[in-house]
Amino acid sequence: MGKVRDWWLQAREHESVKVANDLRLLFWVISTGSALVAAAITIMRSEPLFVILLACLAAWGLTSLVIQGATVFRKGGKYRKRLLIPIAGLVIVLCGWWWHSRIAVYPPFRKAWEDNQSSIGLPTSGMKSFDSEFSSAYQARFQRGIHIWTQKKFYFLFDNNQTYRERTDLSYDDSRYQDLKWLASHFPNTPQGFGPPDGSLAYLFDSEPENWNFEIIGGMEWTCAGVRNVHYQEFKNATIIGVLLAGINTDKDGQIFILYKEPKHWEAFKSNPSDKPNLIDATCHSTRQ
Repeated sequence: MGKVRDWWLQAREHESVKVANDLRLLFWVISTGSALVAAAITIMRSEPLFVILLACLAAWGLTSLVIQGATVFRKGGKYRKRLLIPIAGLVIVLCGWWWHSRIAVYPPFRKAWEDNQSSIGLPTSGMKSFDSEFSSAYQARFQRGIHIWTQKKFYFLFDNNQTYRERTDLSYDDSRYQDLKWLASHFPNTPQGFGPPDGSLAYLFDSEPENWNFEIIGGMEWTCAGVRNVHYQEFKNATIIGVLLAGINTDKDGQIFILYKEPKHWEAFKSNPSDKPNLIDATCHSTRQ
């Protein structure tokens, strides 16, 4: 009778240990899954909370890995399979961090995005730069809108109806469109007191006069060439561009532009005081006469 009782107690103890281990592993799986789901939801509202959750998961995974590793070291290889769970959890955390870094909102764009998140949508790609070794951004203010040119994109943002035009197919091989003296004589009907268009916009004045003329955009007020570190980021419903100039007489304040896709319209927001346009290599001047 005593042997039967001892066997029953040992069996219960063994089963309790097994159940406890199973519950511990199940708790780890459920908790990790719940935390990842929570992280995916909260990134829509708070990126810092997403980062905190990932950091907690990473700390939890490392702690579990150390504990399970010590168990394997003490009790042998039969516990080796338990190491797969914390290792898998850490792999998931690393994948989550990679995903987060890939689509995180570019910090200078964050305030504009947070204020208009419902209309802009979530990011669909990471931040990208307009800069190249031989090119930077160009910005000009006209009477009726803002011209932005980069090596990859051409934009004109109209003031009257907040619409914009964009082009990616512009190519010309005529250096005269960069010659201010030639441009002044080439466009004699430039509005009095303003400058003529230059570069790609001047080329469009000649090649597509029905779409680009002084009646549509007016004369140039100021221009700034060589603006560095101009970035853009694609979102579900818009593209954000910046940091560009708010004007040449505003202590070089920065400006962020949101270009909505459907219907096409744009908005401008003042950037944070710490996010000013990079004008180290820029040449900015007024074209008013």
